[in-house]
Amino acid sequence: MGDSNRIAHEAVRRLADDELGSIRSILLHGGCGVGKTHLLQGLCDARRTRFPAERIRYVTGEQFTNDYIHAVRSGAIEAFRAKVRRLDLLAIDDVHFLSNKGATQAEFLHTVDAIGLAGARVAIVTDAHPRALRAFSEALVSRMLAGMVVQVETPDRAMRESLVVRLAAERGIALEPEAARAIADRAVGSVREIEGALARVAAALLLEDAGGIARLSIVERALGIGESAVRGAPPRIGTIVEAACEALGVAHDDLASSGRHRRVVLARGLVVHLAREMTTLSFPEIARHLGRSAHSSAHAAARRVRDMIDRGEDLPTDDSAPARRSVRELVETVRRDVERRSRGGR
Repeated sequence: MGDSNRIAHEAVRRLADDELGSIRSILLHGGCGVGKTHLLQGLCDARRTRFPAERIRYVTGEQFTNDYIHAVRSGAIEAFRAKVRRLDLLAIDDVHFLSNKGATQAEFLHTVDAIGLAGARVAIVTDAHPRALRAFSEALVSRMLAGMVVQVETPDRAMRESLVVRLAAERGIALEPEAARAIADRAVGSVREIEGALARVAAALLLEDAGGIARLSIVERALGIGESAVRGAPPRIGTIVEAACEALGVAHDDLASSGRHRRVVLARGLVVHLAREMTTLSFPEIARHLGRSAHSSAHAAARRVRDMIDRGEDLPTDDSAPARRSVRELVETVRRDVERRSRGGR
């Protein structure tokens, strides 16, 4: 799971080993493809190994809903309750599926309470923190918050690089180190993104006579790195400025100043680089947005960022960002933030 999810992994391990004391329930939340289901199924497997006599059931929110509806319609509700309330461990995945399903939520709440009163354990997975779940009853949200709540983060850079190498080997793809780093920096969201990127690289290898080796140039072409990202209505440059400043901890006013702090310089270059990729603005227009009279400064700022990406440079580490992170990863992260903000504003 990597260092970014050490807490989540340790919490699941301790529940599997009965080392959480009086804590009988755990809730894992996070985005798609970050390993929540993997942890939940691992918990079930570990407890089956350690406690073979236990009654353990893994079920998705959709399965729980369908089973409950079928039980109500067939007059077998007591049998359904006996099946799910007499367990030693109920592991339920994708609980967010219960959104807007009042009757099913009520049944699930009573199920969790019954299991808890019996001294059994409950493990829950959902795509958001309980307080952020839409159309969930206050009683159910309160009950889910009663146990240990842990966020499962996206893989950190070191973990992504490790996953890229391993998944590429499973596909029979030989990756140059620079190419592996480029994929890890591009696929910053989840394991599924890494798998998708490798699928595109594999397809590119079939079309190019590369001797079976995925070099950096092939990866960049396969993933569209460096190409224009303008699709549909381009984002406002103000949105790019906001996202870049937030990512680097720079004030908006600093971009228009004469300040040469390394983070301010990098933020300017990042804004120009992404504005050229994601909008139809020219260098003079971008320069004016940044309070610059000469567009040559925008040219130079964009070139610095491009050179840093090409050299595979890392960001300088400091107290606010102690983990190793590449400039390419920063660009990709801010690009996605811009796209997200733009979708939200339309």
